[in-house]
Amino acid sequence: IWHTGIVVYGKEYFFEGGITCVPAATTRFGLPIRILSLGVTQIRQHVFEQWTMEVEQERYGATAYHITKNNCNHFTLDASLFLTGRRIPNYVMGLPNDILSTPLGTMLAPVMDRLMDGVQQQLIQQEHQMQCRAGQKTEDPPPATLMIWGCENPQHIFRKVEAACTGLSPEEMDLLHQVEMVLKEPSQDSSLDAAKVHDLLQQLFERVTAARWVVLDMLRLLVLVDSFCVFHEQNTDALDFLGPLVAAFPRLCNVTRVMVLRVVCNLFASDMGCRHVMATSRLQAVVDAVCFAFSVPCPVVRITAASVAHNMAIQANDLLRDGDQCTQVFSSLCQHAEAEEDSSVIRTMLMAMYHFVHNSQVSKAFFPTLAPRLHGAAQSADIEVRATAILLSKEVMAL
Repeated sequence: IWHTGIVVYGKEYFFEGGITCVPAATTRFGLPIRILSLGVTQIRQHVFEQWTMEVEQERYGATAYHITKNNCNHFTLDASLFLTGRRIPNYVMGLPNDILSTPLGTMLAPVMDRLMDGVQQQLIQQEHQMQCRAGQKTEDPPPATLMIWGCENPQHIFRKVEAACTGLSPEEMDLLHQVEMVLKEPSQDSSLDAAKVHDLLQQLFERVTAARWVVLDMLRLLVLVDSFCVFHEQNTDALDFLGPLVAAFPRLCNVTRVMVLRVVCNLFASDMGCRHVMATSRLQAVVDAVCFAFSVPCPVVRITAASVAHNMAIQANDLLRDGDQCTQVFSSLCQHAEAEEDSSVIRTMLMAMYHFVHNSQVSKAFFPTLAPRLHGAAQSADIEVRATAILLSKEVMAL
């Protein structure tokens, strides 16, 4: 099967467990054996790169690759159509079908599908990065453990920051590398100048208006760093630049929605972050964004919103005095969990609902209508969804 990429603006873009961008003809596959001209594009670079960020989130992410059904050639075709309106040669796109139509291909197709399913399940587990307690029995209650969106390879994030934030000064590059080292080796936390890092984040945020999600991707890791939290503890308005994004959530693209929610989700990991999210002036905008996200077609947006609701349910008992927002989130969870089809999303929604009920954050007036809605989840083929739904039902009955 051919490997292809598309070269534009002096860079080569290709799909391989996410969309990758490198200088032209420098991929790990070596020098190209064939180069075809597809014409001239009128699309500006920042528009194309914004498009790549959106389609990566929607259909070309790390868990979406399939060797015959969704490979590098499918991305190259979509990119070519976006840039020029032209298709890539049929012999490139048609080769997998030519192989699968042979007797040997017919025999291998089920094997490849099972292999890709196994690979994708491993990638999904890595992608979600949910640092929850391991080894829980399915009959045990969901642990009151916060869901955190971490990253095993910060280097990947920083390469995207450097690509999006062109024209960085040597001092800015050096500071970015210091942050990268701290995220790789948390023991070096004390060497980080959090005030300078915060100033750089704000500057980058204003500089790359078309790709702010890359800055947010770095921020969601920084809010887990002790020295960064201490700085914001002493400068309570330092994160206020997030406010307009949260307020404009329905107008954001999906990739930016995901990153905004991941920052909010990770803020619950520290006292500083909890107080920031739960502040009266900010909480309603966060709640509105979470409830809106449950109706977004992209499952990554929905599961991230569910993880925010989960963390809110755990922390609300100590930090939230006004129950109206809890009621709003819980009501939205009830409404959307009933129609949700993605097992990972529904399980996270059910866990959030469990903690809202367990912590007595919602009115018992919800309970009579809740039990019928849980019936479908309790019959789910997914054992974890089924177990969580049953536990939530038992908690409701006990109360």
